[in-house]
Amino acid sequence: MAYFFALVVLVALVTTIYYIVKLIQDRKNETKDEGIKKKLYISAGVTVVAFLITGITAPKDENKNASNQSSAQSSQSSSNQQSSKTESSSSSSQDTNKVGFSNGVAVLDDVTMEITDHKVIQPGEAGNEYSDKPVFAVWYKVTNKTDKEINPMTAWMSVFNAYQDNDPNKENKLGVSSLPDSRFSDSQMANIKKGGTVENAMAYKLTDTTTPVQLVAKQGFFGGKLGEQTFEIK
Repeated sequence: MAYFFALVVLVALVTTIYYIVKLIQDRKNETKDEGIKKKLYISAGVTVVAFLITGITAPKDENKNASNQSSAQSSQSSSNQQSSKTESSSSSSQDTNKVGFSNGVAVLDDVTMEITDHKVIQPGEAGNEYSDKPVFAVWYKVTNKTDKEINPMTAWMSVFNAYQDNDPNKENKLGVSSLPDSRFSDSQMANIKKGGTVENAMAYKLTDTTTPVQLVAKQGFFGGKLGEQTFEIK
């Protein structure tokens, strides 16, 4: 399109120059032809129109096209960002409700359990007064998502087992010790209401004081493995 406008301008200029030269020659001959003047005016008019078309109209069209393209790109970018946010939010919501065990949180159909603290308690210390071995104690909270009768201790024992991998021939499943926190003496067997959350603690007898403890979560007493997490005890 730009080449077309340039061609129009060029033709108009050549035409104008031609009639100007002819007018000068006619004046020298002292002839005043009104037709020549009209042709000159027409030629000048064509030149002006050509310049108006190329100098004003064409750039506006280009600017308009550029503006439309920029607007379309901005709209597409905004749409993509919104779509990404929606997908991210949806994914996050699905992960929260997904059955499994990671980062100290076990999610099941009936309950959600979250480990809040852990430590090794030496024999004779508070929470391990009756054992001659150190214990690995875990504090956690249980949320009941159903109308079923669920208590904190049974919920934990139906999902978790603790191991120390210090035997080359067989699994070393750790035995359960006594309650490591007396605050939960009355609540460890209490039924949790639907939507309610209750705290509790559990302890395991260590077979050595260097091998990490592995907590393995399964989907109920006879369910499949959900995941595992390793805890250093040194």
